[in-house]
Parts: sequence; C-alpha cells; structure tokens
Amino acid sequence: MPAMPLSDAQILDIATFLHARAAEAMRSSGVPKVYPVEKLLTGNVEAGKTFFNGAGGCTKCHSVTGDLAGVAGKHTPIELEARMLYPGGKHRSTRGW
Repeated sequence: MPAMPLSDAQILDIATFLHARAAEAMRSSGVPKVYPVEKLLTGNVEAGKTFFNGAGGCTKCHSVTGDLAGVAGKHTPIELEARMLYPGGKHRSTRGW
C-alpha cells in the first residue's frame, strides 16, 4: 500500500476521530460488550487475491511463495490484520489510548 503523505497533526486528527466514533459505538445499546473477533475481520479472499496480483502491485515486493509463504500458519487472522495496520509494531498514542 502506498504511503499517505499526512502530517503528524493530520494523523492525530484521524486517530482522534476514529477513537471518538468507537467510544460512541461502545456506549450505544446496539454494540454488545463482548464482540466476536471473527466480526472484526473483513474482506473478500478472492478480491484480495485479484488486487494483490493485479492493480495493487503487491507482487512487486511480496511473494506468496517467498516472504509471505506460510504466513497464515504463523499468525492468527487478527494478528495479521494488526501487522498490516501497524507494520512497525504496536500502535502507541500520545493521548494514552
């Protein structure tokens, strides 16, 4: 995924917005206190493969038989998603979230 040219202030604004929406959703009566991890995972496997091998250009740097071989057996789905969202490791916020 190409980098987005955002300033630290813009990133903080986006994070603040998302955390506020998440907090609002958790306070609503429609969101259960215990939420199945499976519902956090989104996407379409075939569409992902098509994007990975085509328009996404992922194969320029990654290979399912090379650096990504067996990745699904090394990590849980939620860990893989977190690694994609935060490739540098655990997300840390200056606001204490």
